[in-house]
Amino acid sequence: MSSHRGEGTGVPDDVAGLLGEVVGEFRLRAIHSRNPHGTPVVWQVEDRGGHGWYAKRHKNRLMFDHETRAYDEFVPALGARRTARLAGRDPEGLLIVTRAVKGLPLTVAQLDPVLEREAYRQAGVLAARLHRQHPPEDAVHTPTPWEVQRRRALDLALDLALPAEDITVLAAATAAPPPVLPVAVCHGDYSPRNWLVERAGSGVRLRVIDFERTCVEEPVHRDLMRVLYQLTPGRPALREAFFDGYGRTLSAEEEEEACRVWAAIDCPSALKWAREHQDKEILAYARTTLDVLRSPRTAH
Repeated sequence: MSSHRGEGTGVPDDVAGLLGEVVGEFRLRAIHSRNPHGTPVVWQVEDRGGHGWYAKRHKNRLMFDHETRAYDEFVPALGARRTARLAGRDPEGLLIVTRAVKGLPLTVAQLDPVLEREAYRQAGVLAARLHRQHPPEDAVHTPTPWEVQRRRALDLALDLALPAEDITVLAAATAAPPPVLPVAVCHGDYSPRNWLVERAGSGVRLRVIDFERTCVEEPVHRDLMRVLYQLTPGRPALREAFFDGYGRTLSAEEEEEACRVWAAIDCPSALKWAREHQDKEILAYARTTLDVLRSPRTAH
């Protein structure tokens, strides 16, 4: 085991220091994420008792504040054993330490169709618990003006050299602004890579991780848009399972007007992220979105 000092651990000194304060001696087990420059930002370690922990360095103050506030105020509503526990933080280093929870990301869990539907149902249940929380007034931010968001998205599509047909599709989908809908506490990156599933007898138990994008916004902006336009096109059983857990289906205004527009706004940035990080999962989401936007509105 390494001491809490960083020398020889494969962990930067400030990360090792925080881990030492929280868990004592530890052993580095894996590095799970790196920034675009190749620098590690997530470290998995094991303490003397064999328990798992994660240290994470955020890329900016905003994400650090979002995640720590989420753990302090919003995550408890998800229920016991439904997510990780925040065990330590270092605001100067933008670091947090969380206790590991059991489970594999749904993206790699290899569930049969019945268990996959159950995982989606539980994802809907947990999304509803998050969205039902009363958003604190000091967490509600004034959104960027619509025309600015639209221009940024279309300019980015041009910068990425997307085919003219795709740019036309995105321009058409964003020709009118989305309807203004109620805001809620939202995860911000609600997708199978952040849904951990653990086998539990003949079933599964789903947990949610990664709250660095958690904020107060319209659920249709990202959380529900991703379910409709990125995760479940052509997979009606999974969509039905999610909204069964969510407790309601979406209105035509939410689905056909709001989610459609936000999906088009998100698409260029998703493509940019996928290219910069060689992220095949996000690339597939973006391509799925384009396919849905090209198709008749009732086809997805």
